[in-house]
Amino acid sequence: MSSQNVYWYDHYADPIGLRTFLVNESDVLSWEKIQSETYEELNYYGPTHNFEDSQIVYLGIYTGTSPRYDEYDGYLPGDENYWRYPDPLFGWVKLKFENGDYALLDSALGYKCKGIIIGTEELIVPTISYQIEGQTMTLTYSDSLYESADGQTWTKVTDAEEGGTYTVDISKNGSKLYCSIME
Repeated sequence: MSSQNVYWYDHYADPIGLRTFLVNESDVLSWEKIQSETYEELNYYGPTHNFEDSQIVYLGIYTGTSPRYDEYDGYLPGDENYWRYPDPLFGWVKLKFENGDYALLDSALGYKCKGIIIGTEELIVPTISYQIEGQTMTLTYSDSLYESADGQTWTKVTDAEEGGTYTVDISKNGSKLYCSIME
């Protein structure tokens, strides 16, 4: 028997970009997972989806102001950052399909974060901690790390998206050293 629950998706509302993905409960939705094409993306150019009656589906949501309309950012189609929203929202919805319609069962959104765990309100947020021993400070962080001597001009000291440690000789930096894990 053919399902009446055909799902077709048109995702764009100028100038807001909205991308949705078929995900499972407990998956992590983040920019890194989106870039690696971990999840099937639902979009205007993709196939329609047929869902069975009573089927429960999780959709991951990635949305923000579309960078392609910012004349100053210089991103072009094909650039790896073309669909990377500068200040994104990550989220998910839990839908139940029934007789050609669907019901929203649950949802969550996260802002100022690096991602969300599907089916929860748990956000993926960057962390940083430090330990000082004598003239050495060791930073432990969960994302890319930036440093600055004046708090105005920032230099990326590592490209480690998964984090790591960074050691600083604080006797060479005077009394001020600014560190950030914010992009």
